[in-house]
Amino acid sequence: MLNDLAFRLKVFRQIGLVKPQLPHRLAIAGFQLAKWGPGFPAAIAAAAARAPKQTAIIDDLGEITCADLRDQVNQLTHALNERGVETGDSVALLARNHRYIVMAMIAIMQAGARVLLLNTMASGAQLNQLATREGAKFIILDEEFLPVAEKVDRDQLLLAWTDGDHDIPTLDEL
Repeated sequence: MLNDLAFRLKVFRQIGLVKPQLPHRLAIAGFQLAKWGPGFPAAIAAAAARAPKQTAIIDDLGEITCADLRDQVNQLTHALNERGVETGDSVALLARNHRYIVMAMIAIMQAGARVLLLNTMASGAQLNQLATREGAKFIILDEEFLPVAEKVDRDQLLLAWTDGDHDIPTLDEL
């Protein structure tokens, strides 16, 4: 068993998963793991503590560092809480792959809510049925999916990715 652990640590070190760190960064990362438990919120907080300037996401808007991602996730978590998202609530996501879906997923988890991932090929009827059945407090979606959500109460919608001006709040505005 000890040989197996030593082998795994060696492999982790070789692929860069485990490497020497400054003690204060390890302490902060450990605190975040204890605070959030194993999962995305702890992973982002620990990554920001260990390597704040490391690139976390690259998308069409450019790069975002681990520290910036953590800060934006915390800001979004606070905004969701202010809008009434509580532990146990559901928040639906209907978006493509970009920084906002990652930020939204982690912020929803940090708020204690459940992430409800919706199929981008879903019809409006399916979206309404699923959101109603699961009691989604909000639906975070990309602008391109607004036609699918035309029958959803506009107060339930938050825009993730958008290329234009809308009367629906965006994640950047929260």
